[in-house]
Amino acid sequence: MPLLPPEVAAILGTTFELGMPVFLVLGLGARFAALPLLGMACIIQFVLGANNPDYDNVEHFYWMFLLAMIVVRGAGTLSLDCGSATASSCVVNRRTNPTRHPRACPRVQGLGTL
Repeated sequence: MPLLPPEVAAILGTTFELGMPVFLVLGLGARFAALPLLGMACIIQFVLGANNPDYDNVEHFYWMFLLAMIVVRGAGTLSLDCGSATASSCVVNRRTNPTRHPRACPRVQGLGTL
């Protein structure tokens, strides 16, 4: 039993599949933009791939790994999120180099202890 009518699901799926990569390229809300794409890759691989072997493709695992890395690690220092004071994706790992984290993103000043 589907949760959404097929017309609404098609519009939402198309909107997310075409809109979220723009946010990923810009690095604007990249962690949140990667989540719907990760969910879509999981559904394609594990739900559709279980019913139809045409959808069972190893490339989906590559996409899932890459999108999971963006969710876990963030977009990096070249992203637009790096300029915001609340961004944690541009901060160097504090466990490996605790003295350098305020300078990891030169546009962010006064991060203090995170």
